[in-house]
Amino acid sequence: MACTAIMQMRPVVYESSPKCKVFANHDAVMRFRDSKVPLLLGSDFDKIEVDKAICLNGNIYTTCNLRMNNLYSLKTTDCVMPKSIRDTTTAVRYLVKELKAIQFENALTGHKLVSVKTAEDGTRKAVFETASEIVEAEYDAMISTIPMPAMMALTGITSNESFACKTTYNLSVVVPFVRSKTHQTIYFPDNSTGVYRASLEGSRLILESITPIAREDIDVVVKAFGISAKFFSYNLLNGGKENKYGKILPVDDRARKSIIFELTDRFAIYSLGRFAIWKSVRTDSLINDIDIIKAMISSKYETSNRRSR
Repeated sequence: MACTAIMQMRPVVYESSPKCKVFANHDAVMRFRDSKVPLLLGSDFDKIEVDKAICLNGNIYTTCNLRMNNLYSLKTTDCVMPKSIRDTTTAVRYLVKELKAIQFENALTGHKLVSVKTAEDGTRKAVFETASEIVEAEYDAMISTIPMPAMMALTGITSNESFACKTTYNLSVVVPFVRSKTHQTIYFPDNSTGVYRASLEGSRLILESITPIAREDIDVVVKAFGISAKFFSYNLLNGGKENKYGKILPVDDRARKSIIFELTDRFAIYSLGRFAIWKSVRTDSLINDIDIIKAMISSKYETSNRRSR
C-alpha cells in the first residue's frame, strides 16, 4: 500500500521472504471500510453489506452489552478495552475479490534486515542478509512494517515495556452446499471454543482462533451459523495457519509513541501498520498514516533542498 502511494518517489522494496508472502495463502477476511485500500492493493473489489451477530453459550444475540465486550476483550487481549464486537449493526464494506501481486520497478525478495547504521556525517545505511551475501543500502527514509520490538533490537533502542502478543490461528474452508453471496460475521466471546470470530463469505468459512483449531471448534461455529459440517470435508492444517503476532497486547502509550519518534528522529524510519506502531488498528487507518508519512518525507526533502541552495 505504501509503495503504491509513494510510487513517484521511486522506492525500493525489500522483502525478507523469498517471495512476497502478502499474496501467498492469505486466509484473513479481506473486508475494508474504505474503498481506497483495495485500490492501493491493486485489487478489484465488491461493495457489500455485512451482517453481524454474537454467539454466547450457544445463544445468538444481535446486540452487544458490556459483559460481552469484556469477555471478548479478555479472550483476545487479556485486558478489558473497547472491541469491534460492540457494533453489530449491518455495515457496508469493500471486499477484495482477489489479491494481485503488484509489480514494482525496484523490488528485492530474500533480503532480511539485520542492522541499521547512522554515520557521523548523517549517512544512513540498512544492512540486509541474503542467502549468499551481506548487502548494504544507503537510504534517505525507510518505511518499516517490522514489529516494533524487532526494530528496536536492530537499532539498539531499549524500553521497559514487555511487548507481549498472543498467537492466533486462521482456517479457511469451503462449504460447497452453501450457494449464496451472503457476508456474515459471528463473534464468540466465551471460552467454549478457542474461536473468537468467524465469517461466512459466500461458500467460504473463515475461522480466527486463539488456540489451534480442532474439529470441535468447527462444529461450534457451523452450528452458530445454522449450517452443518457433516456434508463437507476439510484439512485442519495442523490447527490452522499460525500467526505469531496475531493479537497485540497493549503497552504504555507514551512509551510506544516515544519509540516511534526516536526511530524517525535518529534513523529516519517511519513506522507503518499495527506491528510497527504496536497498536491494534484497522487496515483502513493506514490510508491516513501513509498520507502523514508521505507528507513528512516530502517536507524533509523540501527543507533539505532549500538549505542546499
